[in-house]
Amino acid sequence: MPIKITAESFLTVVRQSGLIEPERLKKLVAEFREQGLEIANSPALAEALVERGGLTRWQADKLLQGRHKGFFLGKYRLMSLLGKGGMSSVYLAEHVLMRRRCAIKVLPAKRVDDSSYLGRFHREAQAVASLDHPNIVRAYDVDKELDGQTEIHFLVMEFVEGRDLQDIVHKEGPLDFVRAADYIRQAALGIGHAHKSGMVHRDIKPANLLIDKGDTVKILDLGLARFFDDKDEQSLTVAHDEKVLGTADYLAPEQALDSHTVDARADIYSLGCTLYFLLTGSPPFNQGTLAQRLMAHQTKAPPGIESLRPDAPPSLVAIARRMMAKQVEDRYQTADEVWSALSEWLAENADEAWKLKHPLAPGSGSGELGSGARHGGDGGAAAALAAEPAVATAEDPLASFLTNLSARKDEDTAPRVAAPPARLSPAPPAANAAPARAVPVARPLEAPPIAVATAPPPALAQQETSPTARRRASGGFAASLAQNQRALVVAGGAIAVLAALAAGGYFAYAYFTRPASLPYAEEADDGKVDDERQRAQQQKIAENLPDRNLGPVVTVGPGGDFRTIAEAVADTQKFFHPANDRETRTIKVAGGQTYPEPIFIDNSDPSRPFPRGVTIVSDGPQPAVLAPPGSGPALTLRRASRVIVEGFTLKAEGKEVAVAQSGDFEGSRLRNLRIAGFTKTGILAEGTAGGPDPGDEARFEDLALTGDGPEAVGIRLGSYEGIQATAIVVTGCRFFGPMSAAVLIQDAPNDITIEKSIFSGTGIGVRFADANQYMREIRLLNNTFHDLDHGITFAGMPNEVSSDFVFARNLFAGVRGAEVVVRKDYDETLFPGLFDAAQGLAHNYSDREKPAVPAPGEPPLTFEGKGRSQGSQQGVKPAFRSTERSSPEFLAPAAGSPQAEVKAGSETFHVGAIGP
Repeated sequence: MPIKITAESFLTVVRQSGLIEPERLKKLVAEFREQGLEIANSPALAEALVERGGLTRWQADKLLQGRHKGFFLGKYRLMSLLGKGGMSSVYLAEHVLMRRRCAIKVLPAKRVDDSSYLGRFHREAQAVASLDHPNIVRAYDVDKELDGQTEIHFLVMEFVEGRDLQDIVHKEGPLDFVRAADYIRQAALGIGHAHKSGMVHRDIKPANLLIDKGDTVKILDLGLARFFDDKDEQSLTVAHDEKVLGTADYLAPEQALDSHTVDARADIYSLGCTLYFLLTGSPPFNQGTLAQRLMAHQTKAPPGIESLRPDAPPSLVAIARRMMAKQVEDRYQTADEVWSALSEWLAENADEAWKLKHPLAPGSGSGELGSGARHGGDGGAAAALAAEPAVATAEDPLASFLTNLSARKDEDTAPRVAAPPARLSPAPPAANAAPARAVPVARPLEAPPIAVATAPPPALAQQETSPTARRRASGGFAASLAQNQRALVVAGGAIAVLAALAAGGYFAYAYFTRPASLPYAEEADDGKVDDERQRAQQQKIAENLPDRNLGPVVTVGPGGDFRTIAEAVADTQKFFHPANDRETRTIKVAGGQTYPEPIFIDNSDPSRPFPRGVTIVSDGPQPAVLAPPGSGPALTLRRASRVIVEGFTLKAEGKEVAVAQSGDFEGSRLRNLRIAGFTKTGILAEGTAGGPDPGDEARFEDLALTGDGPEAVGIRLGSYEGIQATAIVVTGCRFFGPMSAAVLIQDAPNDITIEKSIFSGTGIGVRFADANQYMREIRLLNNTFHDLDHGITFAGMPNEVSSDFVFARNLFAGVRGAEVVVRKDYDETLFPGLFDAAQGLAHNYSDREKPAVPAPGEPPLTFEGKGRSQGSQQGVKPAFRSTERSSPEFLAPAAGSPQAEVKAGSETFHVGAIGP
């Protein structure tokens, strides 16, 4: 680090920067002097602050040059430059309050006035945010910061370590065949998800495929993605006369002619060229000028893989050749076909040891959840980081806000970075399935869908007397209708023109009494609706409601105050204005009825707040059934504090997400819900935060969640807009497979209690998806883990300052592997320190015999040390009153069983859950 200023001046610059709190800086300097450290010159002082963790080396280097501005972007503190490309610079950053690291892609200030680059930058943000897959990078936020008159636009993504395939092949040479096939297989799964979401990537290449430490492929740089439904006049490539977008060495022939007309098969060609590169060490055409290489893709056959790699299996070469066919109709037609072909090839050619380690089910090849992808700029610029950020100072000027950090252009020496904790994906559709826009489950969450017209249940057909037009659907019929036909509703009269279903011979009717405001009546082309349209519909409903005060209790259903839940919610938002938390309203929804509509509550608009203290409850001996058509969630809650939803059955067949909630959830409850059929996530709780006081925690009580596939997750807890999952209680719940995990916890959770719950047939009971995260007050109490691969897994060791874990009185019965697993970086000396010294791992029972020597990464149920693991036992033989899921006594302890009555001193308790 060059000497630029004196030690005293350096301290002044540090204070002005705001990077170190004044009191901490004062204490550190005092400690240095007490220890006799040489801090007379600024480099020595800077080095000492770096060693103590006060500064990163990159920050210190900038401060030594007298620069104290430009270290913050909004709520993020910049830690290091990770890399730069033609479109952006990428920084390692840290959330100021949450202390969570992330990668921030910043659009250079000189590009802001260029509408082409700014539009493409925002397109990348939109593309990344709308995708949700373990093989695609995930975004946290997109924002802009004003510095004077200058706008700094940036995209916030998760930060994880990794290397891209370009770097791997350049350093290691061509890959072995199984490894190359698996990486392309994983990439095809992620690309297929993007295609089904309506996007073409258009820049698939080795530098945009990162491999994280779990050997998971992450697809990067969606800045060139084009939505299938973009009209020509709205296309960026047309608006700015840019016919060719992409990278020449991997560009499909048709993309070289006109980028804005390509479809998903262009990505298949590029992925085939990437496979060629992995097998041979070079792209198909790497000689000549740019124009000559583009022409070669049009007219020439590349050198045969077998000529460069004589031992290449002909069957794998044939797959690559078909992916790279010049004519689009000669290629695989979907990425799922590529995935299927490579999966079959691996099933026949990989050895059994590899197959055990790399399951070939959709999405499972991505391994443990967590890890992520490098965040580079355009052209595959490197952006990665090892444990300590390396010095990297190559960056474009970012106006006065960031030019204070940019006096020179050094070589970018930082390692490569990766991002986002993976999320599980749906199984690939049929090979001939047409691309369709998918439900965005990243931020912001998808609003509920608009229902199509369906036949009214017989019980309601004679009772349609509401002044508002009505439509009803029975059971799963609405979902079937939404998938198999299109409806045209003519609101000008009591008319519905409907096409017959393509299969089954069913016919649907629309029942109207008056063509007034129709909640959920209009059908979108894709069966879904965005937030603004959903809010607009609810506003329209509210405007048509009579001005009245119905009091603290209202009813929904035949003969009730409202005929739809949407009307009751709109009335509550419009007319119920509690003066304090003691004033409440209850919406009673008639049980035994099926409602073809979602429940949608959005409190994110300050101009239209949703009141606190509202309960929506199914009324009667039989539950009310929510069965909205389309693929959107059946229940959506945003910033819904002190709201209770209770007693419903949610039919989630054909839905990736059954319940979507985000933001403040203080004092709210989801209680006694039955949720089944979801393919991806039962409850997506992002940034769900309860309050710190008793009774203010967010609670999930007495829920039964049944997944519909090996990739499903029961409850997924993660962050939203920088807010981690906090103050959450999961109690008395039951999770039934098929699922990959019952509860998946991402990011940096705090104050999470999971108790008295049953996990059966879910693969893993509780999964912590991220390594090296700060976690505190994680409590697993009186749970039963049954018929699982593992009870509790960690992607890696939690952050070293994590603390106050309590795993107590849990029962592991029929767990095939270790009860607790740490996937990587397990430290047997540090792991016990995570646990509360008084309770720790207390009184956990397992029917698995204690291994003579624990396998690596498998902590024992018992630790040496005061207070920890007291009373835990292995080799216990539990007994249950029933092992049938349908039984009300499922996994309840039998009388006299070892887990039924445990005595410890003067205390008597049971181990495990006691059943429903």
